[in-house]
Amino acid sequence: MSQMEKNDFLYNKKGIFGGVLIGLIGSILSIFVGGILHLWLKNEDRSIVDEWAQAMATEVRSEMITATEVIRTLKNVILFNKDFAEPQFDLFVSTSLKRFPALRELYWVEKRLNHDQDDLYALAMTYPKRGVYEGQAVLNQPKVKRLIDGALRTQHLLLSARENPTGSKALGYWAVMPVENISLSSEGGNRGIVLGFFDLSHTIEALFKSKKAQLKALRLQDVTVVNNPVLLFSNGWDEGSEPTDRTIFQVNVAGRVLDLEFVARQGKGDGLIALLVGLLGIGVTGLLVLGRLKHHRYESQLADAINRQTSELTNRNLFYNTVMNSAGEGVIGLNRYCVVSFANRLAHDFFDKQVGDVVGEHLSGLIGQESVDHLVFKDVEDGSFNFLDVPYVIELEREHASQVRLEVRIISVLDVPDVRWLLVFRDISKEIEIEEMLEQTDRQFRQAFLLGSVPMMIVDAEGFVKETNKAFQHFVGYREDELFTRHMESFLHLSGRDAFMSWLDGARRHMNENLQIEQRLLSAAGETLWTVASYTCVYGKAGKLEKIICQYLDYTERQKFEVELRQHRDKLAQLVATRTREVKGARESLIASINAADNAILVYDNQNKLEFSSGQVEVFFPEMAMEIRPGVPAKRLCELQALRTGENEAKQAERIARLSAGVSGEEIQLVDGRWIQTRRRKTPAGGTIVVYTDITSFKDQQELLRRQADDLSQALRRQQEVNEQQKMFVSVVSHEFKNPLAIIDSTAQRISRRLAKLEPQEIIERMQTVRDAVLRLSKLIDATVTTQRIENQSGKLEANLLEVTQTVRDIVAAHKDALKDRQVMFKGMDVPVHAPLDQELFTIAMDNLINNAIKFSPKGSVITLHVKREDSHVIVGVSDQGMGIAKGDLENIYNRFYRAQAAGDVEGTGLGLSIVRQIAHLHKGEVHCESEEGKWTYFYMRLPLFV
Repeated sequence: MSQMEKNDFLYNKKGIFGGVLIGLIGSILSIFVGGILHLWLKNEDRSIVDEWAQAMATEVRSEMITATEVIRTLKNVILFNKDFAEPQFDLFVSTSLKRFPALRELYWVEKRLNHDQDDLYALAMTYPKRGVYEGQAVLNQPKVKRLIDGALRTQHLLLSARENPTGSKALGYWAVMPVENISLSSEGGNRGIVLGFFDLSHTIEALFKSKKAQLKALRLQDVTVVNNPVLLFSNGWDEGSEPTDRTIFQVNVAGRVLDLEFVARQGKGDGLIALLVGLLGIGVTGLLVLGRLKHHRYESQLADAINRQTSELTNRNLFYNTVMNSAGEGVIGLNRYCVVSFANRLAHDFFDKQVGDVVGEHLSGLIGQESVDHLVFKDVEDGSFNFLDVPYVIELEREHASQVRLEVRIISVLDVPDVRWLLVFRDISKEIEIEEMLEQTDRQFRQAFLLGSVPMMIVDAEGFVKETNKAFQHFVGYREDELFTRHMESFLHLSGRDAFMSWLDGARRHMNENLQIEQRLLSAAGETLWTVASYTCVYGKAGKLEKIICQYLDYTERQKFEVELRQHRDKLAQLVATRTREVKGARESLIASINAADNAILVYDNQNKLEFSSGQVEVFFPEMAMEIRPGVPAKRLCELQALRTGENEAKQAERIARLSAGVSGEEIQLVDGRWIQTRRRKTPAGGTIVVYTDITSFKDQQELLRRQADDLSQALRRQQEVNEQQKMFVSVVSHEFKNPLAIIDSTAQRISRRLAKLEPQEIIERMQTVRDAVLRLSKLIDATVTTQRIENQSGKLEANLLEVTQTVRDIVAAHKDALKDRQVMFKGMDVPVHAPLDQELFTIAMDNLINNAIKFSPKGSVITLHVKREDSHVIVGVSDQGMGIAKGDLENIYNRFYRAQAAGDVEGTGLGLSIVRQIAHLHKGEVHCESEEGKWTYFYMRLPLFV
């Protein structure tokens, strides 16, 4: 074998060996990478589920805090709204349902005082609306009652889990918030309890469904009471066993502790992915082997790869420089001789240098030789420097900026040219200032604690006394050594011991806030000490309770004084009650005397509001019965009085003005006819006493006297008229009687002188003349008697309901002989009209009107009878076509014995129209005349249809 062949063989042998070695190492690395990837994927799934569970726990806490915020909001609304009522409660609920969809029930339980002055909680308002008994049944549930009692003791918001009544588990919570200012000086206002129920099951169900693919099982429990957990939500959880691979997150909110437990699903594809990665690695290894055999083909590609890597490293170096300059700490790099090789921007700012001025400068020029001596020691062998691996604080005085304190940390760097050490500077000026302030505050607290007059002590998380001040030692009567390591439970009164220990247990678990409460302590002598206690929790950086600062405000003496004051108040109340009964008896006697009087009495205060009213007021003014009570304004009572007096608003205003001025004297007639006299008198306090007196009897007597005077006056006037009429009657009668008698006398004398010479027919004619004169005398006498009879009736009628049109036709029929040479017409008599009439008097009136029409109209003329209905009256009249009546005679034609000048020789007594008017007046009607001289005359009576 030639030397060249040997070299080729050796080269191939080395190549095969190298390929096998590369394949073996690549396979091992591929399997290793697949395993690492499997573990990483498993941990990544676990991390994702853990992050989700933590987010879910935060979401549950946020939902519960948001839901219970409505309770705190309603409490503030009630506290700041003194007149809180149901419309405001309904408005609050309607606006809150949109913001708090988890709200299902809401109750406002008001704190009141019963007859024994004890506290009583009564259901005032509910959502949804419930009856009193239904709402009270909710409050009487044992768990709700215990929750309310706990809230009243602690004066804080408390929650309690509630299971769904259907038996399925639902995240439901009762929330209770007391509404009462714990300040001792607060009185009045709204006090009570706000109770609400929230259902968060929909929120938890939605959260679980969002990650159901990653979780095998989930359970949510309320473990506030360790020995009695309450299951709130469960899905896929086997309650009979506890999985070993479960994860637990704890949520603390509003005094409740919740455990969120879950079991994650194992990733099924992780092993397959790891196997594929391993196979891929083996394949890559095979490719590398082939690549080694074909190395010469890829030399140029390798050079390009090197160039790309160089560029990438350059860019990465620029990125690191950018990150270094944007860091929150100053960084400088030192070579082995403590000379600065590079520095970021913040380091230049710390040393008050321009960018680039620090590079090349020795470290002592920046921080001072003294600081360098503390940090650096020199290596004697090669003259290089080494740093002590301890943090160090330096102070820098800067020319253009204030002094700064820097913490220096040293980091050793290997395999980096020109950089042996990194010095990291952090500005701790603010931290040092805060520490100094805390130290000063602690000193001030210690001084106030030891020398203060307020009793104070400090206890550890378990309640054991660590330190007390002189005021507390004097307050409870123990020496300092007797108090040290003593448990504070021994100082507490039995009535509040359990509640306080429960609060302390919650404070240790970071569930309760600071506490301020009325509390009773026990002194060394066994006396009860009344205090207002304030407990402030101090937690460490890890969130663990370290100590509790206790302050006590002593009001024992005040409590004793309140007890004595209560006793004095009770005695005073008894005296006041006795005196009140006496005054009430005297007042009732006075009121009985006032009510027995005939007068109505009203008493107003200086603001014109009613203070007292007698019983007669309701008799005088029945409309005031429903509203007459103390405090009613006088204006309102005047409006009610106006219903009886008929006064308008202006008259009412005048009445109020007279009331304010105390003016008396007016007399008012009520709508029912009674007369009331008003007298007013001002009181020393500025009020007004008003007395109403019924003077109706007096007014009736006064009216009777006035009528009697009027009657006497009218009688005198009538007597005068009678006298005048008698004179006229004597004159007319003497004239009217004289003519007929003269005719009778002359006719009789002729007959007696010429009886033998007279023919029978002439005698008959002479006798007819005598008969006509006698008939004329008879009519005159009848008219005079009728007039007298009508006057004697004095307004009394024998009225009956008559059919007017038929009655008029009957009267016209009685005059048919006298009307035979006249044309008679009827107008408007087609419709029957009924009216209350005295038939005899109505006939007399119509006879007179018809006779006048006959006497004063020519033969052959038309006489018209009129009957028509006009509103509530009937019009009955007679018109003719005679000589008419002159205007000057129209106003006198109704006077007795008056005859118009145009009457001439027409026979008549002058009493007809006077009789017609009297008859019309007796029927409460009127008589009218319309005429045109020489043409026509129309007389008509207007009579009422109803009397």
